[in-house]
Amino acid sequence: MNWVESFLLSQAIRASALLLAAFLATFAMRKTSASARRFVWAVTFAGLFILPLLSVALPPIAGGIWTPPAKEMSTPISTAVTVFERIPGPAISTTMRPTRPIPWVELIWAAGILAVLARLSAGIIRLWWIRRHTSLVDASLADAGNIRCLESELVNMPMTFGVFRPAILLPSKFRDWPADRLSLVLAHERMHIQQQDCLFQILAQLACAFYWFNPLLWLAAARLRIERERACDDAVLETSIEGAKYAEHLLEMVRGNRRHGSPVLAVAMAYQSQIEHRLVALLDPRIHRKRLSRGAAMAAMVAAACLLAPLAAVRGQSSPPRGNLSGVVYDASGAVNPRATILATNLDANTRETALANEAGEYTLASVPPGHYAIDVSSPGFKMHRDYVRLKPNDHQHLDIKLDIGNVSENIEVIGKKPAAVARPAAIPHRIRVGGNVVAAKLVSKIAPVYPEYAQANGTEGAVLLEAVISTEGNILSLRVVNSADADLARAATTAVQQWHYQPTLLNGEPVEVITTITVDFQLKP
Repeated sequence: MNWVESFLLSQAIRASALLLAAFLATFAMRKTSASARRFVWAVTFAGLFILPLLSVALPPIAGGIWTPPAKEMSTPISTAVTVFERIPGPAISTTMRPTRPIPWVELIWAAGILAVLARLSAGIIRLWWIRRHTSLVDASLADAGNIRCLESELVNMPMTFGVFRPAILLPSKFRDWPADRLSLVLAHERMHIQQQDCLFQILAQLACAFYWFNPLLWLAAARLRIERERACDDAVLETSIEGAKYAEHLLEMVRGNRRHGSPVLAVAMAYQSQIEHRLVALLDPRIHRKRLSRGAAMAAMVAAACLLAPLAAVRGQSSPPRGNLSGVVYDASGAVNPRATILATNLDANTRETALANEAGEYTLASVPPGHYAIDVSSPGFKMHRDYVRLKPNDHQHLDIKLDIGNVSENIEVIGKKPAAVARPAAIPHRIRVGGNVVAAKLVSKIAPVYPEYAQANGTEGAVLLEAVISTEGNILSLRVVNSADADLARAATTAVQQWHYQPTLLNGEPVEVITTITVDFQLKP
């Protein structure tokens, strides 16, 4: 599983947890007002929209517990530390890279996003086309306050659109409506604008695009539509309009429009699939219809933030099944080659694992993530060797490696008799700078790394591959961990190595900066 698949899986789990919490909350609030339940769903979709951003921005929590800081140890132990320096050599001969598998998960996920966004784009184009064929309603016909009121022959149901400049769109036949019907329609649509329902409709559509594969999301989007319409109905009924009269007008508008639709980004007054539940709710005098108070809304937002922060920061401790790679390193004569360095680069995740061959030439890369690996083996005096392997979950592969001797160059002089001197013009003397004199860096002061006690107690072993720059003063600069070693072992290695001091490398008598590779092998022995 690569990082994209891991990210999608983690976001799907987080989104499902948030949606389940919202379903449980609204079920517990089934006796409260529709305004309160609508607010819960609105906050949920806002949380789904920012959840991926928070999961990247917030520091991780491993298994619900913050990762403990490093402990300083005071008891030194004997540990093998080997310093390797990069030496010039022949070009590495490599075989063709293995073909990577087709990323079906990423392709299917991207196709789903494009399908939902295509539907959203079609709605935007339709809304733009309707907006071009609208005209402003006379203020004497519709009193909508400071809100624009438009009419169009392309719609047959009242709706609201726009976030920054909201407007109410009426069908052209509204002129035939009774005055009380027009009044309640405008009151209903003004409530949509006060609740910012167009904004939350956009957030819901974007969340549906990202989490399109989650069925809970589509159910939640349907619940949001139901609760926002019922919340607007309750607000209209609070203006002393009778529920039976309101239900009659609503039924008449839907009855004359058996087939109607609205653009995705617009909020229509009535949906055919919701009309039965809305009529029952309008006629039920026992339903609580009070609007959500400002204090309750703030408390709900604080509760949502307290849920989102740990949900976005949590990281699972379990890891996918891993594999092992082991073998023996031989030289050109067939004898074992001890202390060779084995570097395994994961071509899928761009991570590195390292190991050192023991005195019998044996090496082991234990518990490494599955994937395609480039195995580079190096030893002083031998050519760099590379192999490619594919490691599957729970796979145990054996790979023996044979190193070839590095190239050797020789100069042979053939001496002949010089002919008689021929008069030549005197050459103009000039100076030639002679170089090629290199004195390698020498380690003059080192501090042995301390084996962490809790790593020993847990049986943690492994090699830490470090890369650093030796400055012209002999100090360690730009020290970094190259492989994906254990965090505690890597911290112990870097703490010690960054205090080392070298006699700097001299090039033609002048100190220069060089890059060095340092391998710190942590081993547990009885």
